[in-house]
Amino acid sequence: MTDTAPEQTRIPYSPSALPVAREVLVFAPHADDEVFGCGGTLALLVAAGASVRVVVVTDGALGGVENGPGLISLRQSESAAAALVLGYPEPENWALPDRGIRYGEALVRRMLAEMGNADLVFAPHPGELHPDHQVVALACFEALQRQASSARLAFYEVSRPLEPNTLIDSTVVAEAKLAAMRCFASQLAEQRYDERMVALNCYRTYTLPRAVQAAEAFRLIESHELGLGLPRLCPDSSSLRIANGLAIAGSELPLISILVLCTGRPELESAIASIRQQTYPNLELVLIYVGEGKAWQLPETYGRFLMTPVNFGKDILTLGAAVNRGLAEAQGEYLGILDEDALLLPDHVEKLFKALCLDQAALAGYSGVHVLGRDDAVLQTIDDAFDFTHSHPLPIHAILFRRAAIDTYSCRFDEASDCLADRDFLAQLAGFGAFNYYPGVSVLCRRLPGALCPTESVLQPTSIVNSPAGSDARSPLQHVLSRLRQCFQVRR
Repeated sequence: MTDTAPEQTRIPYSPSALPVAREVLVFAPHADDEVFGCGGTLALLVAAGASVRVVVVTDGALGGVENGPGLISLRQSESAAAALVLGYPEPENWALPDRGIRYGEALVRRMLAEMGNADLVFAPHPGELHPDHQVVALACFEALQRQASSARLAFYEVSRPLEPNTLIDSTVVAEAKLAAMRCFASQLAEQRYDERMVALNCYRTYTLPRAVQAAEAFRLIESHELGLGLPRLCPDSSSLRIANGLAIAGSELPLISILVLCTGRPELESAIASIRQQTYPNLELVLIYVGEGKAWQLPETYGRFLMTPVNFGKDILTLGAAVNRGLAEAQGEYLGILDEDALLLPDHVEKLFKALCLDQAALAGYSGVHVLGRDDAVLQTIDDAFDFTHSHPLPIHAILFRRAAIDTYSCRFDEASDCLADRDFLAQLAGFGAFNYYPGVSVLCRRLPGALCPTESVLQPTSIVNSPAGSDARSPLQHVLSRLRQCFQVRR
């Protein structure tokens, strides 16, 4: 170990060679990032004969003086005009919600499908300031790790300088890049981003020969290096994310599957809305149809999370058999089970996931529950530790368990019964590992006619704390319930 390092080990002191590429793919969080971050290099690649495709991930609806649908269309047209200046085709627009994307399996898979034969992929670096940039960086890195190809990844900079290993001399295309940046009039009205990017590109010539007047900086990662992980490949960005308690790899945000038993009752809408409100980003909705007759038409999308339909064929199954089929088809490393009458408070999944991460010996964990009656009045609160071998446990909706319960210990529901034998299933879980209680209510159970997992049987244990009757009992929940009612609705 020493106290100094030569400059050349930290940053290039001569212009880097333009990467050789046939097919180039650029992921831009917003319309303009592809130009601000790597527009000069894209122009050089086009001139060298490469095919360039740009995907603009979000709709950019929040990035202007006047937000809204008109801005979305305007920004897309600005991006198309800039593409014409730099010589590549009009970008593809995914139009995901601005400032609303989260890391998750659905986004990773969509990026992976988009990559095709690309041998050079551009994405913003993980240390960027804007949350959408951070999500695109993590998802793109994860997608490339899964792809069996020789594609290289080039992280670019926009809102925060990165620590580069590649400096591309963009002097000869600097004027073209400036013209392309000036296509984004809606953005320049807020901030002179063109001047800021010119200054950044000028600064990047600091270690280069005097003749270089503009340069773009990248963290170029070879395909064989991807397995090393972001902490080693991008130590500056990773240390910043660690210091702020943020994930630095997709493995830190494993897929969590929430199984929902449904018959098509109206209450399903708010149950799914409560899942959409979860603060944990990487979720799979496993929708299990157990109703009578023909299932309704599934919506095309459930937003940012993966959706897996089960038994929409539909076979005639007992509840236990239907749930077991859902468990078999679920892809998550952790699982939870709901029906149409349960609502999750926004922090439920993240709270239990973090708690289980801290206790690797625990096979499952559970939180407290409010049992609601008519008009959302709190009938009772169940928020205490249970002896799973002697008392009836909490409603199954309150529990999150590891996939090992299914794959390693073969825990299953009884398929012979017409009702859901959740007590037997939870006893199986408790028999194979620690079943931890994490205080605090994060689930609402509605006592409604036709419930698949009725709550009447859980209203007897002595650990239940009766809530006071009247408006005072209801008031803590009103803002949560109000938010859920305003969420996206299931489209039939």
